[in-house]
Amino acid sequence: MLKKSLLGISIFFQVFLVGILSIHLYLSREKEQVVENIFSEKTVPSVEKEIAPPTSHSHLPFTSYIEVTGTIVPVGGYVTISSPLEGVVEDLFVTPGNKVVAGQPLFKMDDKEIYLEIEEKKALLNKAQASLTFLQNGTSKYTLLSKQKELEKISLKKERGEKEVQVFDDLLDKMAVSVSENDEKNLFLQITKKELEKAKAEYDDLNAPMTADEQEIYLSDIEEKKVSLQKSTLKLASSLITSPMNGRVVELTVAKGEYLAEKGLKGVVIVKDDPLMIKVSISEKDAYKIKKHKNLRAVAVHPTNPDIHVVLDYHSYNPKMSIYKDDARSLDLFFTFNRDDAPVYLEQSLEVYIETNPAIDLSFLHYKFR
Repeated sequence: MLKKSLLGISIFFQVFLVGILSIHLYLSREKEQVVENIFSEKTVPSVEKEIAPPTSHSHLPFTSYIEVTGTIVPVGGYVTISSPLEGVVEDLFVTPGNKVVAGQPLFKMDDKEIYLEIEEKKALLNKAQASLTFLQNGTSKYTLLSKQKELEKISLKKERGEKEVQVFDDLLDKMAVSVSENDEKNLFLQITKKELEKAKAEYDDLNAPMTADEQEIYLSDIEEKKVSLQKSTLKLASSLITSPMNGRVVELTVAKGEYLAEKGLKGVVIVKDDPLMIKVSISEKDAYKIKKHKNLRAVAVHPTNPDIHVVLDYHSYNPKMSIYKDDARSLDLFFTFNRDDAPVYLEQSLEVYIETNPAIDLSFLHYKFR
């Protein structure tokens, strides 16, 4: 019995020791694996990732530069052809994208009131010219004869009145006629004399030739009416707005049927496709880096094809065009280029590289913001 107990205890301890040894071996292996992994990460070379090389600017004729965005703009700028008249836009003859030539109609203003104005002024001018012609030709014989008969009639009235007054004066008995009747006869005589004087003056005027001063007055009035009519005629002509140049329509700021309360503001925007320039705006913090304009060099690169690049020629700069926003100002530079060097179009954006000054160069001082 004792032997069996000792045998069981012996077997238990053997199993226990085997278990401990197994655990030890397992932990040792894990440790070696970790070390091996760490070692392998340090020694086994990993696959290298392909890194894109930096953008090449080997096409640039200079090494010191700043990169900005340029915009294709017309050399002549954008020209707005507006109406010189207030009123309703009667019709539009162009749309954006249309090419136009000098003298081509763009839009038309309503001219009905102008036509009425012209007809009224024509009537006034004709009347003034007829009056002058009548006076220059003198009074007709029929008019003179009528005025002469009028004079004779008034003269007879005067003679009759004088006789009646004389009869009253010759009466021995003054009481035979009332005082009021006597006054009435005298008043009638005075009125008749005034009528006769007026008729004689009119008759003399009709017989007298037109003086130089009178003729000058009539001629001046006719000239004023002619000028007024001419203004209305020009106004009618200006109701049809035409293009002053060859170009292309890029925008309409008016619509058919729109009432223009202010003249000279809205209309048709036209540009000349050729020549074009590139405009860039450089912030004030970078403006000092730009070389003096005579030595300024720049290159424009097509945004989608870097192989297409254009050598730019300096044209002008304009700090007056600076945009003030949050106390920031910009320097606008303009460059010309050869259209055959790249397929560009109006308002297109290009990447522009502009040569900058060395650190010790102070020629930037020629740019003065105002």
